[in-house]
Amino acid sequence: MLVACVGCSVHHHPVNAPGHIEPTEPPEKPTPGVVEEPGDPGEHMVLLTFGGLASVGVGYPKGQDKVLAYGLGPEYGVHIGERDVSHAMDGDLVLPKTAVGFNLGWTALANPGTGFGPLYLEGQYFDEGFWVAGGWAYDVDDRVHGPQGELGLGPLFLRVTHLLDDSTALTFGVVVKGYQNWVFSR
Repeated sequence: MLVACVGCSVHHHPVNAPGHIEPTEPPEKPTPGVVEEPGDPGEHMVLLTFGGLASVGVGYPKGQDKVLAYGLGPEYGVHIGERDVSHAMDGDLVLPKTAVGFNLGWTALANPGTGFGPLYLEGQYFDEGFWVAGGWAYDVDDRVHGPQGELGLGPLFLRVTHLLDDSTALTFGVVVKGYQNWVFSR
């Protein structure tokens, strides 16, 4: 995991976003003689992620007994996220509290199947370490395709891939990613 973090970097936008106040309106709860403290505006983030995944489990090829299933390959992503607190984690690991985005991956080494494994495109939702992803996988050399879904906690995930009229695989694995993060105060 440390090797992937070598590529991690954070870019803070040098100018804050416009404020979310209306100077012509009175404060929400005016109290004479008391200064109303401003709220923390939070941050918006745009992340480009890159890394790899490895998984192992059980596969069910059509018309055969269950087999050892495994997958190994790269994954890239684009995500948009938010934090409620500005600069809460200024340092090397600045991540959003919640994020949505897309992943493009290739399970290059995979079983069941022949030759190379499937490419996939999936949507992903992330919330404080828990994540869910779903999309479509296409195996070019086997010419099969089908849905794929994942549940994750941090770097660990449980994946189901069902290639229509070919096979189904249930695997448990780990994904390690680096990132480039652009941070904008709200």
